[in-house]
Amino acid sequence: MTMGKITIIVLVFIAAVFSQISVSPRSIELGDVFVEYEEAPFIPIVFFDGGSSDVHSRFDETLRELAERIAENPDVIVEIRGYYHKLGDGVSGGGELCRRRAESVRKKIISFQPDISERVIVQPAVDPTKLRRGDFGSREIAIQQENQRAEITARIEEPFSITLSGNDPRQAIKKLKKGNKLYRLKRLLTDNPLFFVLIEGVNIGSVRESSKTFEKLMRIRNALAKELREDYLSSRIFVALRWDEISKPSVKMSISTDWVIHKPIYRQNVSADNLAEEVKIDAKKIKNVKILREDGEIITDVEGKWKLSAVPEPMWQYFASSLIRTPAGHYERIWSKPISFEAGKNSHFVERFVVGNFELSQLEALDYDYACAQLFTIARKIVQFSALNPKGKINVKVLGYTDDTGDDERNRQMTQLWADREIEELKRLLQKPSLFDIDGFKKMCEINYSSTGMKNADKDGRASSILMDENNPEGRVAKRRVEIFVEYSK
Repeated sequence: MTMGKITIIVLVFIAAVFSQISVSPRSIELGDVFVEYEEAPFIPIVFFDGGSSDVHSRFDETLRELAERIAENPDVIVEIRGYYHKLGDGVSGGGELCRRRAESVRKKIISFQPDISERVIVQPAVDPTKLRRGDFGSREIAIQQENQRAEITARIEEPFSITLSGNDPRQAIKKLKKGNKLYRLKRLLTDNPLFFVLIEGVNIGSVRESSKTFEKLMRIRNALAKELREDYLSSRIFVALRWDEISKPSVKMSISTDWVIHKPIYRQNVSADNLAEEVKIDAKKIKNVKILREDGEIITDVEGKWKLSAVPEPMWQYFASSLIRTPAGHYERIWSKPISFEAGKNSHFVERFVVGNFELSQLEALDYDYACAQLFTIARKIVQFSALNPKGKINVKVLGYTDDTGDDERNRQMTQLWADREIEELKRLLQKPSLFDIDGFKKMCEINYSSTGMKNADKDGRASSILMDENNPEGRVAKRRVEIFVEYSK
């Protein structure tokens, strides 16, 4: 059988099953809502006691969540590398200890999802003594603990990345269509709900020039979204300006797996005037149907109906989706049409987002893929609030945090710097909000911005209850972060 015939068979199969998941109703009016939403970092690191390779039970929840993310994203490959601290671990050559640590983490992950074993790989670290913090001779227990670890990374077997020589959206789409790149991009996004596209351009520092570059990148983004058509794809296309990684005027477009290992965990509380009871899910004979948020977050498993005992956050779209095995032996994901929830103009939102985690020595804004995606998502949310009611008011507070080690005043200055860097980037994204192409958007609400270095003052109860214990190394790492607090009201 020729490759062309195989492709046709697979496409026909996909077209057939797409019609097999339907949802009703697809639009639900909630009236005025009150929403509390908050995130906390997801840390893809396992820390060990000195000289040990045993995975502590406190990591079970994190690794169970990671295992599910791997299972639901069939093209991701996860790699685990072990590291050691000479004094903390009491060894001078810890290669075997590092291997055992990585193997122990792999074994624990696979225990939650045995079918993913071939995609969870142990790799030797290039430098197993590489430090996250401190120095080799440190006798401080906290520093030793942060270096006795196994780190988890994610990748695609065949990376997807193209470089565009200009900023013309038509040329970008034309280049994507050559050699089936557009088809591959669409398949990777369709089958892997935590994959996203990142379109990057160079930031030369000038506000005027960076604004022009951002506008051109957004036009490429919107052209790609139009070409992909489906909402569950277009909502995962993000734009970022890099400082020095890309040569002007080149544009880089790539698919990132960062959300698989870094997407924040969250919790929410939503109350509404009108409470719908359920959404009917007609999936024919398809099993293992889940409700997914448009950003790939798994909400719940469903069978026949989505019971709305907990009201979902209405500014997202939701989909019934299932990962199935095709006749060719591959996994393909199918999606329903979107389910949307309409909020009233007098709604009140109090939402707290994590941008990302900082290193102690970091002086610039975060440029990790996942942090770029998070910041873009937050900016888009602010535009959505303005579309809901342009007469509303939005307070945006950017807050920098760190752990309680080190000098108090230095911590304040450092967290203030982190917050200032991120508020600059957020404002840059919102210079031309119409480019986000949000339905119903006319003009921006009144927005009040502020940034504060919070040092280690994470005791207000709004986020601390879903952060890890600061007495453990993962808790200290989680605290070194920037959050963006967004409150919308009429």
